[in-house]
Amino acid sequence: LLANVRRTLRSSGSVSGLRQYRRKDGSLIDVEITSSLINHNSGQFIMVNVRDVTERLRAQHELERQAAILRDQAEIIEIAEDAIIVRDMHNRVLFWNSGATQRFGFTFGPYTPPEDRVPATSWNNQKALVAEGKWEGELLHQTKTGQRVFVESKWKLRTDGKGRPVAVLQIDNDITERKRAADILQKSKEELELRVVERTSELMNTNA
Repeated sequence: LLANVRRTLRSSGSVSGLRQYRRKDGSLIDVEITSSLINHNSGQFIMVNVRDVTERLRAQHELERQAAILRDQAEIIEIAEDAIIVRDMHNRVLFWNSGATQRFGFTFGPYTPPEDRVPATSWNNQKALVAEGKWEGELLHQTKTGQRVFVESKWKLRTDGKGRPVAVLQIDNDITERKRAADILQKSKEELELRVVERTSELMNTNA
């Protein structure tokens, strides 16, 4: 066995691998074992280095777990029908999902959308957004073809490690049809009320 180890070390220089050992208290640890062939005083010796890598592997597994979660979240974001947009604090688009592309007609790229016609609590009032950390309300967007789209928008402020604002996550839900239906309903209601007033007036004149 030792001869085989020596031959392997002569050809490769060193051999390393991971193993798991049990401590005296019964707990398991992961170790990385590295064997090297060294020459000393005209003789050859095998030097074995054993290093505890339990924490490193635990951190690696956690990173892999988080990466898997992020991949799942990215897939969910891409298939979402809502428009999901990430902007920097200068209103430049950093991310634009397929839902936003379908909704507004623009593809993600070095693109800054036209200035939104929005309520006071918007990019024109970033102090409120920074203070609250979030904002929601109705916005009026314009698509690539010039069509007006009303959206129910929710914004969430993203900060860096020092708490400084760096970006805004924006989720837009198209409410154009809902707004149109509400406008039609309101118009019908006003017309009905006008007819009632006119009819009442006619009856009063007739009975006078």
